[in-house]
Amino acid sequence: MKLKHLLLSILTIFISLTGCSHNESSANETAESFSDKEEATRHFLQENPKSDIEYIQTTEDDDLFIERSGNHQYRVHGMKKENEEFSVVKLTASLSLHNSNAGSGEFTSSDRNEYTFLIVKKGSLDELNADTRNTYTVSPIYSGDAELSLTKNDDLKSPANVIQTSEMIADSNSSASKE
Repeated sequence: MKLKHLLLSILTIFISLTGCSHNESSANETAESFSDKEEATRHFLQENPKSDIEYIQTTEDDDLFIERSGNHQYRVHGMKKENEEFSVVKLTASLSLHNSNAGSGEFTSSDRNEYTFLIVKKGSLDELNADTRNTYTVSPIYSGDAELSLTKNDDLKSPANVIQTSEMIADSNSSASKE
């Protein structure tokens, strides 16, 4: 009986570790790399032709891409530089705002900066609670079709929006994208 219990415990641990190592490897998959940022951005846009893409440069010099696809599905991607090569890598899982007015999440950029983001659907800011409205400063994205607050996690008592510049570089309703 003890042997059976021991074998079941070992099997459970083995299965758990196998699952963890699989998740780690899929999370660290390498994106295709290019010799410059523009080429990496162009490739990213070609890989996401049915998405709206907002390019954000932060006050920390992180280059971020907020992707909106389908029914208000949002993802954050970032420019990664490694060995003089550039790639756009996914930084968050999908955030669905299909049945809600706003959503938030946290991520770490390729340059190891930790951020919190809040995305609000157009016209929904007043529906958020007063604490959220008074704490976070939002900036329009997607040509005013949504709003974004992006803050660094090192100053949560008085978070400041760290968006330096923002530009919609791909519109799923248009065949042409800006660059």
